[in-house]
Amino acid sequence: MTELRIQTVLRNATLYLGDCLEVLRTMPDCSVDSIVTDPPYGLKFMGKAWDYDVPPEEVWRECLRVLKPGGHLLCFAGTRTYHRGVVRIEDAGFEVRDQIMWVYGSGFPKSHNGEWGGTALKPAHEPIVMARKPLIGTVEQNWRAYGTGALNIDGCRVDPTGESRERVGEASQ
Repeated sequence: MTELRIQTVLRNATLYLGDCLEVLRTMPDCSVDSIVTDPPYGLKFMGKAWDYDVPPEEVWRECLRVLKPGGHLLCFAGTRTYHRGVVRIEDAGFEVRDQIMWVYGSGFPKSHNGEWGGTALKPAHEPIVMARKPLIGTVEQNWRAYGTGALNIDGCRVDPTGESRERVGEASQ
């Protein structure tokens, strides 16, 4: 068994370090509010065995088991293998709710280049699937019972640093 180390990150968030499946199996049913994960993308990156495939459906079934009803899963993925991971997540019983993009200005070229050109784009984004464990009742009923299921968008906003929130062409009022 892999050694399990637990570190409190914030007041109400705990980071579990260890083999994902082993750690999930130690957790009680319906005990987790949300899961954010960045698993192997299945790109066979630099010939590494750990990146041969996206996680199997068994991992996502365990995630579903430990999440409270209405709990969200955010899972990063590779641009070329996003669909493989999302299908496994959906087949495990999650509702696919949306997709988020992490967009950045640099990327690691995954191309073989020659005088004839290259074989791939330089990715500058990573797709993130947003999935939810099915609700029990309505969103409001689920939120009142478990504290999960709804999204607090206003609570997640990042204040701009010196940027205006006004749209171009709008007059100040």
